[in-house]
Order: sequence, then structure tokens, then C-alpha cells
Amino acid sequence: MIQLDRLLGFYWVAETGSYSRAARRFPYPITQPGVHQQVRRLADELGVQLFERVGHDTMRLTAAGQRLHDLVAPFLRALPQVEASIRSLSFGGRLRLHSSPLLIRELLPRGLAQLRRARPDIRVELYELDGGAEELLRTHQTDLVVEFLPQVPEDLASMVLTTISTYVIVPGPVRPRRRAFRRKLVEGLPFIAYHEGTLEAQLQLEALQFLGIEPPIGMRAGAAESIAALVAAGLGFSIVGGISSETVAPPGAQAYRIDHTDAQFPASALWRRSSAPDPLLEAALQALSGGARAIR
Repeated sequence: MIQLDRLLGFYWVAETGSYSRAARRFPYPITQPGVHQQVRRLADELGVQLFERVGHDTMRLTAAGQRLHDLVAPFLRALPQVEASIRSLSFGGRLRLHSSPLLIRELLPRGLAQLRRARPDIRVELYELDGGAEELLRTHQTDLVVEFLPQVPEDLASMVLTTISTYVIVPGPVRPRRRAFRRKLVEGLPFIAYHEGTLEAQLQLEALQFLGIEPPIGMRAGAAESIAALVAAGLGFSIVGGISSETVAPPGAQAYRIDHTDAQFPASALWRRSSAPDPLLEAALQALSGGARAIR
């Protein structure tokens, strides 16, 4: 195994072409014989010649030395900038983000665009969330989740970004002066539900009970967009979550918000609690919270 301190002497001789100039460029005080000793020990360790003398104080890399220099030079050249970014907590990198299709569609685009403008050095990997948000965070399979959780565990931190409202969507054109929802609007219509056993299906059932409606189930689908398309085709009515009526109801359908506190749900950013700051996470939270405020 190469001792890393010996690579420093080798690197500066390769960069400057001279032992004396290398000693002057060192990041810490060292004599010319000290630099020569580092290079000689490295060459002995590898069993090859790394430099050949071509002048009184001029050294040139051998083929073996060039191969080693090609490997270590990019790292050592970047090291001062990396050190500065770590000290100032201003470094970028990869951020893994999971969220539901609803929030990817209606909430995240503006915030992620803002993050890219502010921090192009942060590379966001976005994935659709299909349950298991807590497990993904605890097993370090993701860095940030944006979703509604009925209860936030103590080992996770959270920040509310926006509110998901509950809407009844019914077939028909949008009316300029739309009134509040009335049960008469859905009389005789079957209900288009989420798949059984999902949180969305349970929330739909609770909303129906609140409205005092017990319609027959006509069809089931797994995504809000699919349900809304079926409603717009006149195949029934449904209840879905959304941030605004404009995004919930497609052409051919109209949306009525249920104005009750039990029909409002916080959409939060969730992440692992830690005593160490994470600049990527902090930058993402700042951008997403700004994007959330912009759409309210």
C-alpha cells in the first residue's frame, strides 16, 4: 500500500519539474532533501524509477511516473477547493428525493427548478413514492421525502410545505359561477375509487362518510390522473386530493373542495434527524419551501 504522504512529494516534483521548486510549493514547510527523500522512498516502495534527471535541477517523469501522476494529479489539484467547500458547507452532490405522483405533478416542479437555478452543483434524483417513506429514510435509500404522513415518527424531522385539499370531482363543464358542492350533483352516479387497501381509498371512504353519501363502486384505479380521466368521460364521480381545483379536474370535469379541517392534509418534507448539518438537504428545503409559497 502506497503511503499517501509520499505521493505529495512526488506530485509537486512532477508539477514543478524540480526538487527545489517542489519544496517551495509545498503546503507545509519542508526542505529540498526532505522532498527528495519522499520521492526516493516512494520509488523504492514501488520498485520502479519515477523520474529521470534531464538537467542540473530539472526532472522528467518516466512512463511509470507518468501513469502514477495521471492518477493522483486530479485528486490533489481539486483538494484545496474540496477542503474549502467542506469547511464552508457549500459543497454539492447527489440528493435522492421520493414523492407521490400528486406532489411531483403539482408541487415539486417549481421548487426543483428554483433549486437548479440556485445550486446547479446539486444533482437531484427524483423517484415516485409507492409507500414505505419511513423505511426508505431509515435505511438510507433516500435523503428526502415529500409526502403526507398521518403521524411523523420522532426519529424523522419534518417541515410542512403545502396543504392537500380534498375535492369531489364530477363530470360536466366548468361553470363560471360554481356553487358549493351539493349531493344532488352526484345522484345516480357510481363512485370511482382507489384500489382497496390503500391510504387513498381509506381517505375516500372517510370523505364519503363525512358527506353522508353511500354510492355504489363503479370502477377502481390506482392514480388520481386515471380517476379524473374516468370522471371526465362521464363514468362516475370521485374524491381526490389536490392543491388546487385547476389541477385536480381535467377538461370535462369540475371540482368542488370540501371545506372542512378534517379534509385538509399537510404535505411535508421529511428527512432523518441528524446532529450534523447537510448543505444539500438545507438547500433543497429552502428551494422547496419557496416554491410551495409561490403556488399558494
